[in-house]
Amino acid sequence: MPWGITILFVMLIAVLWGVCGKVTETLYMRRTGAAVLLALFILGSVLPAFHIGDSVTLRPYVPLLSIGTGAWLAASARKTERIRTLIGTVIVWLAWCAAQLLIPPVAHGFISEPNAVYGLIGGVIAFTAGFYSAPGAASLLLGSAAAELTVGLLYFPTVEIGIYGYEDALMIGLAVQLLCSRAFAYKMWKREKGGSLARIKLYQRQAVF
Repeated sequence: MPWGITILFVMLIAVLWGVCGKVTETLYMRRTGAAVLLALFILGSVLPAFHIGDSVTLRPYVPLLSIGTGAWLAASARKTERIRTLIGTVIVWLAWCAAQLLIPPVAHGFISEPNAVYGLIGGVIAFTAGFYSAPGAASLLLGSAAAELTVGLLYFPTVEIGIYGYEDALMIGLAVQLLCSRAFAYKMWKREKGGSLARIKLYQRQAVF
């Protein structure tokens, strides 16, 4: 199943309808910018691969977009968020490389969707490293793209980059990371709201006037 293009279209429709306002804010984006960026990712997902000789096959569009977007998010973040982004990028890169080396990128045995496994691993690690949307998303974008380039160049002179559904794994990971971030933010909001209400009720019970 083309997970990447499906998730991208769902995200694009949600952004155009104004459903993802909080998410775009935490990513330091306006709605128009987010829609244009998603459209570029969709275009990069459908462009064909090209060959250089017999041993080099490249579809670099989505990895390059990932690097550019991740670098922009990191540059837009605060200093503490940049440190989280750096740590998260390294961890995602190592975990993504290990997953691709241990689990081949083609369906085999009981793993019918290896890209879903990569995405789940990357999304959970990126959320754990960043918690909030911007550092986590930047970690996932930069770490996964670095891993794709690393594994693609590992068997040089045979080079294969972006041809095994990298965009599917990336979008699954991004969906997981963003959903976890919003759930975490909602939980923290409820906790703060509950604490405030509890203090107000306590004050009302104990207040003289």
